[in-house]
Amino acid sequence: MVLVLCYTSTMKAQTQEDRAVIAINTRYPKEVYDAIMRLAKKHKRSFHAEVLWALQTYVEQYERTAHDE
Repeated sequence: MVLVLCYTSTMKAQTQEDRAVIAINTRYPKEVYDAIMRLAKKHKRSFHAEVLWALQTYVEQYERTAHDE
């Protein structure tokens, strides 16, 4: 089997700015990872979904309570 990649003039190369999602690598202390995994299982979510939920919740709470600093 041969994979042939085709690029036509109608296709636009995506830049980092064009992407709706940014992919990054992160590292977690084992205790934090284990705690997030426990929560993810409890909430029936993946590790990734649990981290996103936690970050979104934090940002929303911060923005609601943040005063002009």
